[in-house]
Amino acid sequence: MGESPMSDMGPAENIMHCTIKVGDSTIMMCDDSRPDAAAGGGNISLAIGLNDPALAKQIFENLARDGSVVMPLEKTFWAEAFGMVTDKFGIKWMVNCDAPK
Repeated sequence: MGESPMSDMGPAENIMHCTIKVGDSTIMMCDDSRPDAAAGGGNISLAIGLNDPALAKQIFENLARDGSVVMPLEKTFWAEAFGMVTDKFGIKWMVNCDAPK
């Protein structure tokens, strides 16, 4: 995190994004140093990676229905759209839509 535009959000040695390939699947991870990170639904989030901004918006809105938006779905320095939501069951989600190449 120390070299990213979000360096003020946690210790410099924290990892912003990390992926592991398992067969045809990708597992995405990151450090989360927010004080409430381990509260509620636990300290993991499920991530959905997409290439279609309209589909990302639809999925994000469906997950947010009767849940709560943690970070609105919006353009970031790494993605066309990224947002975080906790669904009505307390599951944390990250919706990421890759920037066009």
